[in-house]
Amino acid sequence: MKVNNYLAFIISFVIERFICFAKNIIKQNKFPAICTLLLLVIIFSCSSGSGDSDPITKDPDVTERIFYVDPVSGDDANDGQSETNAWKSLDKVNTFILEAGDTVKFKRASVFTGGLVLTASGSSDNPITFDAYGTGEKPVFLGSHTENGWSNLSGSIYQKTLEYTPGKTGAGIVLEDGEPLSFRAWNTDAATSLGSDSGVFTYDPKDLFSSVIYLRCTDSADPSTHEISVGYHLTGIHSEGVSNISINNIIFRNYSLHGISLRNSHNINVTKCTAENIGGAALAVSPAIIYAGNGFEFTLNSTDCSVTDSSALNIFDSGFSPQVFESSTATKNVKFVNCYAEKCGFAGIEISVLKYGTTSDENIENVIVSGCTVYKSGKGWSGRRYGNEGHGIRVKADEGAGSISGVSITQSTVSGCEGSGIFIAGESGTVDVSRCFISENMDNGITCFDDKPNSSLKLRLAASLISGHTGSSSGIRYSVINGNGMSLINNTFSENIVAIMFGDCGGLVQLTNNIFYSTGVTAYLYAASPPSNVQSDYNCFYEHGGVSIFTWSATYQLVSDFSSTSGLDQHSIGYDPLFAGSDNFHLQSASPCKNSGTPAGVSIDYEGNNYASPPSRGAFR
Repeated sequence: MKVNNYLAFIISFVIERFICFAKNIIKQNKFPAICTLLLLVIIFSCSSGSGDSDPITKDPDVTERIFYVDPVSGDDANDGQSETNAWKSLDKVNTFILEAGDTVKFKRASVFTGGLVLTASGSSDNPITFDAYGTGEKPVFLGSHTENGWSNLSGSIYQKTLEYTPGKTGAGIVLEDGEPLSFRAWNTDAATSLGSDSGVFTYDPKDLFSSVIYLRCTDSADPSTHEISVGYHLTGIHSEGVSNISINNIIFRNYSLHGISLRNSHNINVTKCTAENIGGAALAVSPAIIYAGNGFEFTLNSTDCSVTDSSALNIFDSGFSPQVFESSTATKNVKFVNCYAEKCGFAGIEISVLKYGTTSDENIENVIVSGCTVYKSGKGWSGRRYGNEGHGIRVKADEGAGSISGVSITQSTVSGCEGSGIFIAGESGTVDVSRCFISENMDNGITCFDDKPNSSLKLRLAASLISGHTGSSSGIRYSVINGNGMSLINNTFSENIVAIMFGDCGGLVQLTNNIFYSTGVTAYLYAASPPSNVQSDYNCFYEHGGVSIFTWSATYQLVSDFSSTSGLDQHSIGYDPLFAGSDNFHLQSASPCKNSGTPAGVSIDYEGNNYASPPSRGAFR
């Protein structure tokens, strides 16, 4: 590559010198007209080969080929190398041997049934790319079939038996007129499984070669009065042991298991894709039925992968997930940037080390979640998985399975989830959360939990907003017997029934430059017994009637009372922080929190602005 680039530079330099020489000859009229004409031709030819052309960045030994796929006008007998000579199907792409530098483009406003299995790798300079062409909406990869011929079982319950090829096809999501029916796990028979609800489905997975699907429509009518689509193909794109792949501008819809599943794969970049209505497949039927389904999944020994500007909507388990579940495997260096997850049953974003049987020595390292939005986890068609999930972002290493390290969550919004906004448990190391907005989640804004004697878990929260956790939920609930504690610096807690609830609390608790605000009956800090190691100062606790600032063996309503008793919060204040508005947590210029904090290692506020010196208290400078 370097030699070829150097030669290209020398050739370009010689051509430029020759052009200058020729132009000078012409100017001085030293050649007759015929020679002048020949020189002009040479100049034109040389100019067209030099000038402003792009520098050589590709390996010249790699031939870049573009293949087109059109499900309407294409033909798999074509060579695929032009829009008018396009291939027709995903099957053709699967059987063709792709090479580094190849691009496969799928026609927009088109639907492709089935899925891709990636077997070829690109190179770092010449990835294999899958993308869209033409005009209109992004191409759709479709995993479902429309099914007719349902027979009545009893009452308003209808059934149909479908055959599958394990590993390729299987039962999963069921939709009525394009909307997912609510899933019910199989429980001995159809009537018991479905109960009396309408708009539900279940299936008996039998031996994975066939399943009997049972449903009751939303209006309890015969399914023939609706369009019933049933998940059939398991995965939109699956890879095993490939590298250097780019996947762009594709919608993955109605697959029984995953939108994209990448195993032991490296340097895979997904951009501007959508996974919607995904999952519900049974992975195993004995000794228990295990259901699953993720939007975008990186697993086992996958490294250096990313998903950017993509969405996961109505997903059975999790929208975006790096995870491991086999011994001695590690998934490393995964990024989710500017992604959106809505109505995912298990979690919007799941970072998990999973224990299966005797598995051990599993690891996840260096996961970045940046600029993402997670909304209404646990409120989709799959329900709240296992009755206690539905988290926005889940970070958990199962006991004895392995560990997680290097998780960073920044500039992200998590709201409206049935479970916790962020759930952290097990050997998860230090989880950095910064510049995030976490609001109105049903369990807690952030839950940290580990009841084992030893844990590496630590929460580091900075320049974030925690708001609107009421009922039985708290802004933060920390219960870790012997972890590494938590550090909360320059955050704003607003209108939480309890801002921070301490259970077991191993490690140092640092509370610095935070604002605690509520206009109702609440407690800012609650602990049945005081944590043993606390550093708390330069906070603002808005004092007003009905609020318990501290419940800490005794109850205190004034910062001064707590300070004199505990020796903590000597420079903390009890004033109204004077926010700019009811939903605007900027500080007015007259705010007592403005530039009255202390340097504590957080230099950037919620909006990315630099804090002054001294910094303000709260999430805004």
